[in-house]
This record gives sequence, structure tokens and C-alpha cells, in this order.
Amino acid sequence: MTMTVRYNGTANRALSHTNKNNKASSKALAKLASGLKINSVADDAASFSIGARMRVKLRALDQDSQNVQNGKAILNTAEGGIQGQIELLKTIREKVIDAANDSNTDEDRQTIQKELVHLYDEMESIAYGTDFNSKKPLLADKIVKLNEDYHTEVDNTKLNLIRDAEFEMLDSFYGPFAAFEEYSDSKKINLDKTTGYVAGTAGTPAVWSADFSSYSDVSQLNNVGIKIGGKIYVFTDDTSNNYRNATKIPLGSTVEDTLIKLKNYGITVDERKIKASGSITGASDAGGPGTTYTPSVTRTVSKAGVGGLSTSGGITNPYNDIDYGPLAAKATLKVDLSSSPSNSGFKFDGSNFHVLNPDATFEGSPSAIQLIKGQSLAGKQYTSSFEYTFDGKYLTFTARYDGDGYNGRSISDGYTYDAPTPIDYTAYTAFSGTTQEEEPAIPGTPATPGSATLELAGMTFDDFCNKYAGKILEVFGSKYKFYDSSLESKLESFIEEMPGSRAQAVTQIDINNDLRSSGQSLAQALSSRIGGTVDGENLKFTYNANGAEINLIDETLRHYDIDFSNLNVKIPAGLYGKGFRAYCATDDKEWFNFVFTDGINSYDSDLQNIKSINIDVSAVTNAAQLVQTIFDQAQPILTTDDDKKFNHHMRLAVDGMTLTIYDRRRFNVNRPPYVYQNKGAKIADGVSFKEVYENERRNFSVKELVIQHTDRADMNIKIKIPQMTLDHIFDPLPDYGSTIFDYPVTSKDSRDALLGKPNPPGILDIGLKYLLDAATMVGAQNRRLEFTATNITTEMENLTASESVISDADMAKEMTEYTKYNVLAQASQSMLAQANQNQSMVLSLLQ
Repeated sequence: MTMTVRYNGTANRALSHTNKNNKASSKALAKLASGLKINSVADDAASFSIGARMRVKLRALDQDSQNVQNGKAILNTAEGGIQGQIELLKTIREKVIDAANDSNTDEDRQTIQKELVHLYDEMESIAYGTDFNSKKPLLADKIVKLNEDYHTEVDNTKLNLIRDAEFEMLDSFYGPFAAFEEYSDSKKINLDKTTGYVAGTAGTPAVWSADFSSYSDVSQLNNVGIKIGGKIYVFTDDTSNNYRNATKIPLGSTVEDTLIKLKNYGITVDERKIKASGSITGASDAGGPGTTYTPSVTRTVSKAGVGGLSTSGGITNPYNDIDYGPLAAKATLKVDLSSSPSNSGFKFDGSNFHVLNPDATFEGSPSAIQLIKGQSLAGKQYTSSFEYTFDGKYLTFTARYDGDGYNGRSISDGYTYDAPTPIDYTAYTAFSGTTQEEEPAIPGTPATPGSATLELAGMTFDDFCNKYAGKILEVFGSKYKFYDSSLESKLESFIEEMPGSRAQAVTQIDINNDLRSSGQSLAQALSSRIGGTVDGENLKFTYNANGAEINLIDETLRHYDIDFSNLNVKIPAGLYGKGFRAYCATDDKEWFNFVFTDGINSYDSDLQNIKSINIDVSAVTNAAQLVQTIFDQAQPILTTDDDKKFNHHMRLAVDGMTLTIYDRRRFNVNRPPYVYQNKGAKIADGVSFKEVYENERRNFSVKELVIQHTDRADMNIKIKIPQMTLDHIFDPLPDYGSTIFDYPVTSKDSRDALLGKPNPPGILDIGLKYLLDAATMVGAQNRRLEFTATNITTEMENLTASESVISDADMAKEMTEYTKYNVLAQASQSMLAQANQNQSMVLSLLQ
């Protein structure tokens, strides 16, 4: 009988299912325990990677939120400091208004000023003391511009005229631009120097003597006068005496002791005899009452002012009703004196003006200009630089010349005069001793002057014009500017127009009318105008020194040359509506549009700072004719005094197909507010009728801080906090280079400057505007960070929800799975036990 033991496959299969069910049950249990769908990379590699990146992003956003909150804390700190300064400025303004009231005495105002100094110091302390984690948010480290987002847009009217395209932006304006050349007169060419000078010898004066032997006693010298070399000396035993125009010599114990004191005045003394250069005579004065000024004491009397100065049309007072206007405008000021009290007055342009009723008695210095109410002055009167008229009510000043040098003048309310002090002079008698000339004068020998020659041989008037027109010939320091009116529109044909000390120091010579038309040779014509001796065909100059130079000075103006030879458009149709613009050399917010028109349409701007000059080119056929047409039509507009809007020192010149635009001020422009700006005089291809600024541009020094936003280096927020020190808050001041401490309330002018008027604003208004701008700037950035914090929170919520979908376990589903696999595991274990039991039964039979 054969018995076979078979393989227990049923048990093995039951065991396999048991293991699978146990593993599935364990995974489900792990998900239930952790709450995560993915507990290891093996669970779902792709989902694990996505979820991990999301969790890293969530951590970064959490730190971003903290960074933004720290940024808000910095801005809140800065805002608190600025608000403190605003509160202080409120108190300062209140104190200044108090000081302006005449219920206060000068002593009261001094007390108020002391308090103001402490308030200013506290404002400064806030700027330096405001701190956040050792950072000083109100102290700057960088310069930016307020309103930096505002810039001009160039209209599409380009003609490709500007040769230099490298300037994309100048003075915060967008181009294309090129800059004018700066003015210079340093290009000097030495033509000749004087040589052959021989110095002469100086002469010696006569020597005179005076013998005092006739004065036996020193008392006889008392009140005796002697004139030595033009000066009077009086011997006196009382030095308190007043002698008219004489030097007092105190008496000594003897005649000799008295005379020895004359040595102090360069006089030789030999016992009772004196010697001196120049004549010696007796001098006397009968004395008596007289009038003089006491040198050691200033007696200045200030009279009452005319009260509130009512002005109109004025551009003369930098603190009252200022309107700088066009640079070339003649400054004017109109003052209403109808309600001014009698014997009141003011000072203007260095002159005292005294206002009187017809029956009033004049008080003060006779040098004051008298204005009698109700009585007109006869015609125009003059001060040093202004002419004025008075009709009995209105006093009107007008600058005698145009130009910026006459702006910025001010009226000082009240006038001053020196009060003379009457003095009784002491009489003195003339010296009665012997005087004589001992040594005659010895004359010197004259010097032999050096000479230099201006070479003119073979030169015609046209040759001279080619070399010297538009240039300056400097002969031993004297300057002669040559121009040639026959050249018409060329630069060399123009006289130096701008008045002023430099222009007056240069003699203008027209080659055409002053030289050619004289009927003389070139050397003779020049000699009659600039001096020198005709030496054949040349001109010879002499000077008592060697090395004195004759120079040729070639000026470089603030100018720009536009070359129209490469104009690539159909003329004239391709020009219509197009053009170019040029900016004022001293005001980068003023410019001229030169617009080409068809003679029917015109272009203009209603903005004050933009001047439009329409050029009718409908009859133009070529570039040279176009350039001449621009000159013929634009130059009269630029030079007219009828419309001061256009008289801005800008001038034109023509040379063939080249148009030169230049500033007629052939000298350095450095008087505020008309200071030549670096690259401020510029020219642009294309016209623009749009205002550049919504507000006046102003530089800000700022503290710039970076708020790191997200996990990339370039993803950040820059916050800017203006510098809040006094030099920034109260800048610009009316007086350049001054500080707020230079405006004490003890001075009326300072109080007026602090409070100001609507135009211009006062210093305190300037400071308030700066503080409010700064507070607005800080507050706007703080508001932005609030939105940023909100956006970060929203992004975190959305990202958390997305990450939850990927990583979080579905608890109901996982519990069902766990229960299922747990039941299956128990069932498979039961089946495994059953399968094992069947095998055991076989083994028991074998036993």
C-alpha cells in the first residue's frame, strides 16, 4: 500500500493573502494615525515632490508675512517721528504769529526766539533720535526725486535734426536730447607782447625846514598851528579841544620835548629845528561853531515806515509778490502811497524815499528823495539802476535795463539818516617862526615804454572781418568786441546785447560802419577806435612794462548748431506739424517749440512755461531757405519787448544750412535764481505741448530699506523715508546758503520771510509742505504694505488648501479601508488555520 504527502498549496495561498491584508491594514492604520495621505516617498513619489515644494513655499510666505510686518513697524516708527515734527511746527508757527504782533516788545520777541531755538532743536533731535533696531529711519542714505514718475512725452514730430543721441535723459526729462555748449572765454591766442621797456628813475621832493628858536617857553606853543606837507598839526595843552581838520600834538615839558613828538609823523627833528618833504607854513583857524560827524559814534535815526506797502506787477521783492517771470523782462514795482502817514518813508535800490503831506515839515537827511502826496514829479527820475515816476498817489519803479540782474530787489519799510552832531571848534594861531626851502626838488627820468605790434600788413577789411568778427581783441587789458553788420543773420553780425558790467567793459566795434566806411586804411581806422600808433600797415602799442599782451579771445557761447543739410523729408509738406524745441539755459521747466506750419494751421499751448513759435514754411523749397525762414520769423519774436513771455535771452543765427541757437548772455550766469544749470540748456528733436510737472520737482534725500518679499533675491519691496533734518525740511530758503536759525523773530524781515504770502510761500509753509509730503510718502507705503500682508495671507490660504488636497488623508475612506483589510486579515488567518488543521489530520492518521 502506497501513501503520498502532498504540498499544502491551500495554506500557502491563505498565508499570502494574510500578509497582503496585514500590510494594507498597516498602511491604512498609518494614514489614520498621521492624517497624511503620503507617509513616505514610496506612497506616491510625484505627489510627495509637489507637496514638499508647496510646504517650502508656505514656510517662505510665513516669513514674508513677518518681514512685511517688520516693514510696517519701521514705517510706523518713522511716521510717529514725522507726526511729532508736524506738531512742533504747529507750535513754531503759533509762536511766530505771536511774535509778529506789535503787542510784544523787542525783549518779548527775544524770549520767543529762545523758545523757537529749542523747538527747532527738538525737531532735529527727532530726526537723529528716531530708532528702529539700531537703524535711523529719518536719516538718509540716498537721493531720489519727488514726483519722479512724471516726465514729458515727446510727440511724434521728429525730423532727426539732433546729432547727439547719447542723452536719453537730462535733468530728469526724457529726450532725445543734446546739450548746449557751456559759455567760455578762455580761448586766448597771444598775438604779441611788449618788449624793450627801460625803467625810469623817481624824483625827490624839496626839503623844507622850520625854526622854533623864537619860542622861548613851551607855553608859547599852546594853540599854535603849522602845516607840514599839506597836513596841519596844532600844539595844545588840552587834548580834549576840537581843531578843525588838524592833528593834535600834546605839549611836553619843554619846546624840545614837544617837537620830538613830530617824529611819529615822519618829520625829522633836530632840537628846535624840523625838516620835512614838502612845504612848511603856518596854519590858523578862528574856531567857532560848525557841523561834522563824530567818527567813533554812529548816530542813525530810523523813521517810521509807510505801513503796508501795496504793490502790484512787482518782481522786485523776493519775499512779497514775487514772480520771477521771463528772464529778459524789465522788473517793475508799483507802490500806493496815498494812505502813508506824513514824514514816513522806505528804502529802495539804496535810496531813501521820504513821504510828505504838502504842508508838512521835512524831517531827516536832505539826501532823502521827497515825495509830496498830491503832487507829481516832473517826468522820470532815476536811481542807480531804476527809473521811477510819481503821480501824487502811485510810485512806479521800472528797471532801466532788462535782464535778471534787476530782479530780487526789495523795499525796506522805514528810512534812515545820519544825525549830525554840532561841534564848537577851538581857535588856533599860525606858527610865527622861520620857514625856508633848504633843498630843491630833483626831477626823475621818464621810463622808456615797451612796444607790441598788431600785424595788419597785407590784410583787407574782409580779411580782418574773417579773423576778428565775433571775437574780442584784448589790448593790455582793454577789450574790443568786433562784429560786422554786413553779415546780417550770421552770429558774427550781432553786437553784445546783454547789459551789465561785463558788457559795458567791452567796447563794441562794427567792422562795416566803424571801419570800412571811414575812408581810412585798416590801420588808421583801427587806431581811431582802439588807440595805438600807425606803423606802416601795422598798429603799434606802447606800455610801461614788458610782457603786456595783445590777445585774441574766441568766445564759446551757450549754443547749439542744427545742421539742416541732411534733412530727409519732402519740403515743405513733410515739415508740417513737426519741429524742434529748445530749453532755457537757466530754467529747465521753460522751453520753446519751433513748429513748422502750412500758414493756415497753428500750434500753441495754454501753459505758461511752454512757448510756441509757429514758422510758416509753405513757400520754402530747400534747406537753406528753411533755415533763413526760421531766423526771419522767429528772431523778431524772441527779441520783442512787447510780449515778455518770449524774451528769454535766446537768440538765433544763420550760416548757410546751419541754424545756431544761443544764449545772448556772453558771461557766466551765476546769480540766483538764474544760475546756469548743468545741461539745463538743451535742445530736443520734436516738439512737446505737455507740461512736465504736476508739482514742482524737489530733490529728496531718503533712507532706502529693502523688505524681502518671497524667496527670490529680486522679489522685494523698497521703502523710502525722506530725511527729516532741518536742512531738508526748510530747504530751499529765500537766502541761499542760510539756515532756519538765520531767521530770528526779532527781525521784521525774518518774520515776514517765515510767514510769507501766498506767492511766494513762507519758510514755515515750505517746511510744512515738506513734512506733509514726507508723511504722505510714508503713509502711502505703509498702506501698500497692508495690502501686501493681506495678499500674502490670501496666497497662504490658497496654497494650504492645494497642499491639503495632495497630502492630507481622507479619514472616512481610510477608516473603511482599514476596516476592510482588518476583516480580510482575520478571515485569511482563519482560513490559514483551517488549512493547517487538514494537514494535521493526515499526520494523525500516519501515527
